[in-house]
Amino acid sequence: MTDPLYRIQAVSKLTGVPPATLRAWERRYGFPKPERTESAYRLYSNKQVQLIKQLKALCQQGLAPSEAVKLLQKEQFTLPNTAQNQVKAIVKSEQSPQETTTNTQPTTTSSPTIDYEQFTDLRNNLMGAVHRFDPVLLERYTRSALLQGSAKLIFDHIFAPVLVQIGQEWHDGILSIAQEHLATEVIGNAIRDLLRFVQPDQNAKQILLACVSGELHLLPLYGSAFHFIQWGYRVVVLGVNTPPEALKQSVMRLKPDAIGLSITYPKSFEQTRKELPNYLQACQGLPLIVGGSGAEQVADLLEDRDAVLAFGSPQNVKALFEARVARGVVS
Repeated sequence: MTDPLYRIQAVSKLTGVPPATLRAWERRYGFPKPERTESAYRLYSNKQVQLIKQLKALCQQGLAPSEAVKLLQKEQFTLPNTAQNQVKAIVKSEQSPQETTTNTQPTTTSSPTIDYEQFTDLRNNLMGAVHRFDPVLLERYTRSALLQGSAKLIFDHIFAPVLVQIGQEWHDGILSIAQEHLATEVIGNAIRDLLRFVQPDQNAKQILLACVSGELHLLPLYGSAFHFIQWGYRVVVLGVNTPPEALKQSVMRLKPDAIGLSITYPKSFEQTRKELPNYLQACQGLPLIVGGSGAEQVADLLEDRDAVLAFGSPQNVKALFEARVARGVVS
């Protein structure tokens, strides 16, 4: 990328996309990928601003962000009158999760075809049930979603995008707080069931996952949990708003192999920075990984603490994390 010009707040004003959404798109889809200053602030180019506008336009036409990103990355973007043809193009060209775009060798086994268009229908059905404030219908579509594939596939393509949309519509005043609470409870219960279903056995390494004090955004923590389970870890989710003392007690009782902290948008970043030494002490030298879109706000405090910052691709984060776990407890 050349000629970075705009900080994230300026890009938000230029595109009408909230900063939290920009961070979510980057975290989930790697798109766009801004440069960063030495202080870890994002810098966007003019071209990236235009791509963000195009991505927003596609989403407004009915495409999920993940699908819109694929179109833009493949340079197939043409602003449609409806999203239907674009969705069909994605379904036709979609590869299985085990394949990569550079893999041209035939395989001896074939993966079942994944109906990504059905994911779009399910997301729309879930949102329709939320808009109608219909708990019976919401439960029905949630149960249907649980049958659509692997736990991570269901989370990534159905529940997570729906929860992001619910949060955005509540923020924009489209949904009431009652609608938001109902949807979060029903879908949150389903996500917790998914996590229980896919946990490795009791002999697996264990990681504690928690949000820092004042942090109420649980979705990034759940997303991390599915990654760690895929990496072979048994996950214990302590949840939102976990104070250092609660983390310390959990470490002493459960004796985990590693700890993950999530910082997305806590009540006060200043308070989070003040409390971070207490969290580090609570970890008792165990491997620590810190993630979430707000983790950059404390990155400078972790430079000499042998902690892993969950920036970059999952593959790179996994390599850094496994190297840290291999070093074990440090004083």
